[in-house]
Amino acid sequence: MAIFALRYGVAVVSIALAAWVRLLLDRVLGNQPPYPTLLFAVLVTAWYGGVWPALLAVVIGVFSADYFLVLPRGSFGIAGAEQYIGLALDMAVGVGIAILGGTSRETNGRFRPRQEDLRAVLRVLDGRRS
Repeated sequence: MAIFALRYGVAVVSIALAAWVRLLLDRVLGNQPPYPTLLFAVLVTAWYGGVWPALLAVVIGVFSADYFLVLPRGSFGIAGAEQYIGLALDMAVGVGIAILGGTSRETNGRFRPRQEDLRAVLRVLDGRRS
């Protein structure tokens, strides 16, 4: 149960931290799209949490970007079509990162070649050279 909470906690904390960092950089970046920091948070979540926590991070990231980072701030209203497109692209890229990053993390943990398997492959390769 603790691992479950930790994996999903990474999603919430990483998105909150990414939104906070983007708000800190607001004076420097201005009205540029806020999505790269949120996508980095999804990547971190996919690496440490897996696919489903990363997908949760995508959903939380889209809502937090819409509420905190996209003008008009403090509401879920969207001013124009470019903001709809930006949020849709953020969500699509985030889902891609979540699926690819999370599945590569999970498959890397499952595939561990055993010493016997490596020795068998080396024997076969040595037999072909002779």
